[in-house]
Amino acid sequence: TANDSALIARTLQNAGFEVTAARDLDGATLRRSLSDFTAKLGAAGPETVAFVYLGGYGLQLQGENYFTPVDATIVTDADIAAQSVKISDFLHSLTAQSVRSRFVVFDAARATPFAKDAQLSAGLAYIEPDVGSLVAFNAAPGFVAPEAAGANSVYAATLADFIAKGGLQPDDLFGQVRLKVTEITKSAEVPWHLAKLDGSFTFGDGVAAQVAPSEAAKPLVVATPAEAPKAVEAAKPVEAVKPVELAKPLQPEKPVKMAKPLPIPPKTLEAVRPPDEPTQPNADQTVAKNELAQRKLEIGRAHV
Repeated sequence: TANDSALIARTLQNAGFEVTAARDLDGATLRRSLSDFTAKLGAAGPETVAFVYLGGYGLQLQGENYFTPVDATIVTDADIAAQSVKISDFLHSLTAQSVRSRFVVFDAARATPFAKDAQLSAGLAYIEPDVGSLVAFNAAPGFVAPEAAGANSVYAATLADFIAKGGLQPDDLFGQVRLKVTEITKSAEVPWHLAKLDGSFTFGDGVAAQVAPSEAAKPLVVATPAEAPKAVEAAKPVEAVKPVELAKPLQPEKPVKMAKPLPIPPKTLEAVRPPDEPTQPNADQTVAKNELAQRKLEIGRAHV
């Protein structure tokens, strides 16, 4: 977390912020540092943009978020309220300052190695930001981020990268951070943010922010604005495809007139008659057969 805080501090300074950085704070120093910060912020003027980054261990107890100092010895629920900073109290004091915008980033949703006997909920509790504020978590409410494998956490490195690029409105910037971290971690870590900003602000446009200097006469140091990225030319809209003209339905065909059957000659019919079909004898053949039968009958009678 010390590496992450240093990275964010350098990035904000390069983006035009005057940075007050601190690390490894015990309870008393942490409370005093936050109190001094809000006091200086109130004296910086209404056009000031405040950006707060808290990296470390956050605890969720009964719907409240707490930030733990390095000297906290937390075992039970009672130790949390006594030895940690209640985040809602800090946000109220921050909101009371008349500034242009407030960004509060809690890079603190981690699995804690302490408070084993406390009735803790996982990750950080949902926070409803005040008007003019943006609140961001390194992991969605109720979830914790995986342990960092390198010198910096994926969330801090990605956040610093998008701030350094510049040219993005806050809601877009933190939205891009969420998509990138989710992609890199394969959804093991999904950042979250909620914004209620009532004005435009672009990171990297050279707006000095955070706190007024301790010496009243000393002007704020404004970093030279980074060159704005060239606007991407929007692609021309695709012309609508003209509807395909349907072919006219085919006209039904006129019925074909069948030719009248040709008369078949009698000989042809007789030729195609089945051989076992008996032919009809003519009248002469019948008479001849009858006469022959009569003669045979008479001959037969004569022999009798």
